[in-house]
Amino acid sequence: MIAFDIVRDFKRVLKKEQYEKLVSNSLFYAPLYLPVYGFMTEIKSWPMKILTVMELEDPSNLRAFQDYAIKYYPDRPVGELLERILIYIR
Repeated sequence: MIAFDIVRDFKRVLKKEQYEKLVSNSLFYAPLYLPVYGFMTEIKSWPMKILTVMELEDPSNLRAFQDYAIKYYPDRPVGELLERILIYIR
């Protein structure tokens, strides 16, 4: 199983407040797996479901990630998300 899909499935079984806390805590306490993987699924199709560091560092992909983050994580500052991602890949 893919962790992203498991977390997404939690949305169906957890109370809304619990699910939002789970996602919020994952963004605060862990590497930014959920936003990066979710973004990758938006821009890639099977069987090429992989996002390389080189692709992520591309300015056009960073802008596309900003748009994705604003849409799916509106309660988190996009600059903070980008900063944390760049820390992990450099």
